[in-house]
Amino acid sequence: MPSDFKSGSPAYRPPYQPPAIIPKPLPISGDTPLTIQYPDSRKFDVYVDGVYVGSGLGGTFTTKVQGGMAHEITVWDGFWNYQKSVYFEPGIQKVIYVEAV
Repeated sequence: MPSDFKSGSPAYRPPYQPPAIIPKPLPISGDTPLTIQYPDSRKFDVYVDGVYVGSGLGGTFTTKVQGGMAHEITVWDGFWNYQKSVYFEPGIQKVIYVEAV
């Protein structure tokens, strides 16, 4: 065990603590705007192709995705999950209206 240079006593080492995992939005570059309209004002998380891209609050979330292909869109509010594969025309805005169950 390493020692403290002044007193010669063992240096204190705190127990290993892994870093807290807090999802951070992955920057998505794309040419096609996507807006999620959510029927509630509480926070909800949005995933594109399984990757967390951000959180919406107040019923709306906006991001961009790569057009000319389908993406798996997932909305999770902590209790309920909406998931759908959606095709995006390049450059054409898509609005997804999430309905409450």
